[in-house]
Amino acid sequence: MLSDRERETLDEIQLRLLTEDPQFAEAFDRKARGLTARKLDARQATLTVMIVIALLLSVLMIVVQAAGPALLFIVAAGCLIWLRRGHRIRDGRQGP
Repeated sequence: MLSDRERETLDEIQLRLLTEDPQFAEAFDRKARGLTARKLDARQATLTVMIVIALLLSVLMIVVQAAGPALLFIVAAGCLIWLRRGHRIRDGRQGP
């Protein structure tokens, strides 16, 4: 926790930085957003690949007439879809 004096000093430094070099703050914000977006995109891509694999395995199990494992892979795919949609809502982006 910052004291009132420390908070005033911090606000003054931030104001000076923005006044002297506005591109610095803009570049920093842009860079921070890019890192966050890439991390989320990687998570989304990983979950999507796992969903596709689970669905393909469930189809394979249906073809070889193995109902138990097919059901297991379908449930796993459903859980992965639920996780993927949950990340979108939590991050403020609504999914289809």
